[in-house]
Amino acid sequence: MSKVMILNIIYLILWCVSGPVKAFLGDGFEVSEKKGRIPEFFEPIRNVTVAVGKEAILTCSIRSLGGFKVVWMKAEDQTVFSIHRRVVPKSSKYAISYDGSKIWRLHIRQVKETDQGCYVCQVNTSPMKQQIGCIEVLVPPDIDDEKSTSDISVNEGDDATLTCYAIGRPLPRVVWRREDGDKIIIKYNKYHQRGQTHHDELDSKNESPLSGKSLSTIFRSSEESDIGQIRIKRDKQKVDAFPGETLRLHRITRKMMGAYLCIASNDVPPAVSKRVMLSVNFAPNVRIETQLVGAPLGSTVQLDCKIEAFPSAVNYWIRSRENDVILSSQKYEIHEERISSYQIVISLVIREVSRGDFGTYSCVSTNSLGKAEEAVRLYGSTSREDLYQYHSDGNLGQDIALSQDAPSFFDGSNLYLNRTLSTSTSSRILSCSLLTLPVLYHLLFSLIV
Repeated sequence: MSKVMILNIIYLILWCVSGPVKAFLGDGFEVSEKKGRIPEFFEPIRNVTVAVGKEAILTCSIRSLGGFKVVWMKAEDQTVFSIHRRVVPKSSKYAISYDGSKIWRLHIRQVKETDQGCYVCQVNTSPMKQQIGCIEVLVPPDIDDEKSTSDISVNEGDDATLTCYAIGRPLPRVVWRREDGDKIIIKYNKYHQRGQTHHDELDSKNESPLSGKSLSTIFRSSEESDIGQIRIKRDKQKVDAFPGETLRLHRITRKMMGAYLCIASNDVPPAVSKRVMLSVNFAPNVRIETQLVGAPLGSTVQLDCKIEAFPSAVNYWIRSRENDVILSSQKYEIHEERISSYQIVISLVIREVSRGDFGTYSCVSTNSLGKAEEAVRLYGSTSREDLYQYHSDGNLGQDIALSQDAPSFFDGSNLYLNRTLSTSTSSRILSCSLLTLPVLYHLLFSLIV
């Protein structure tokens, strides 16, 4: 049995008997019941609301106390904190202050949740008089990690449920937000019946409460369907924040991947948050914006490939002709730039482009869910001097010349040109035209005459 409990028992025994109270409490504890000097409370004890860690003060206002004594105790378990001016627990947590003999205050420092409850201010009259005042302890929010969702990974097209369990006093408000600031996509079923519209959030079983049938069977390929007089339509809403402990995400897409923040607050600072990472798994998708790229001989060219994949994929370039993986070297440079958690741009830089570099290159991406690739064709886009040189080396004939604006390209084995008549051929045609003009003029003049 603790010392405090023993003192409480002794105090209560002495309080109930009219014996040697003075011997226990010392000088000054004299019961005075002179006529007209009976103590009375002239103000009620005001209840106190205080945050954890702060100080709570309860005030007891007594008139005509005289030689009577004041005791503070907890109403719930009758724990005595003070007997008149003496503090029973030997702790700096509790203190007594008084203003003459009228105002008596109980100080509780560094308040804890266990300090919440009602306290009694008691005067040892016969019968005893007492007042009760209560302390409400406000507790800032906290998130129970064991009961809340941790990082989660799902396949694209599946559903996911994020739960955030918050505690505190008063009960915290919970709001979900995207860490990157994007909107949260909430999908639900909209029911139309006799001019009325109802919204039901999709449940995890994706069933209609009206028909008992699976919505995937009802809708098939359409987003709207009729069941008797009831029209059901799938709808969605984009919101900046979603209130509630549970956030249900339906038919998840890769764009919904990211970090979600559960924020709990109850006007008792500080607010707290928990970060839940939602990962969406899907096979790679490869896209090359420009699938035909021209480069002059001796230049440097860059081929770009955008890849979407999660989990992270192995990405590389190959020469389609040799089917060999291209590695970084003095000739080639390969680098990746991450755009988001699932988007990457992989670039192939080819230096000192030669005819042997022309051809098809493939961008390949593979992860545990699949493989994808897309090709780009590199051709030679050269100056007129280069094409004249290539035309001469290729023995294409002396009667073929190039127009100033004729488009051309070659892939290392074939040269494609817009052919025009050579200068010598054009001169022959011009000479023939000049010789025939006088004859035509003479015939025309004879017919007229």
